Amino acid sequence: MNKKRLDEIIDESIKQVITEKRSLLAEMARIGFIGKKGELEVYIRTNDPGNIPHFHVRDTSTMGTEFETCVRIQTNAYFLYGRYKDTLNSAERKALAEFMEAPDVDGHFSSNYSATIYEWNKNNSNVKIQIQHDENGNEIIPNYRTISV
Repeated sequence: MNKKRLDEIIDESIKQVITEKRSLLAEMARIGFIGKKGELEVYIRTNDPGNIPHFHVRDTSTMGTEFETCVRIQTNAYFLYGRYKDTLNSAERKALAEFMEAPDVDGHFSSNYSATIYEWNKNNSNVKIQIQHDENGNEIIPNYRTISV
């Protein structure tokens, strides 16, 4: 194979990867990043085929190639399906819980948890969910420090 043809193949491959990444980004609603260096990303997949409200957590370094899992929104349980079968370690679960309890970075929501519910409802039409409140009016956020399988 000559160098010119090899260069064409490489260029075509790069364009294909870029197109696939753009397509993937168009199919998600980012909630935010977890960890001191943003090692994990929390996002909602748009038009998710499942009827179980959940969010995705994936590693940022490989965009989910090495690690990706799904966690239910309304309870502290995994939603393991398809290729999304990883689980978070205790430090990652603690970081996830703290992230969900914190106000969203833009200040539009009282917590990243309520931002997650908003994005689920906005991007998935099959099942709508509502934020639950306790008797004092506080949001009820599942304890993601422990997540059952």
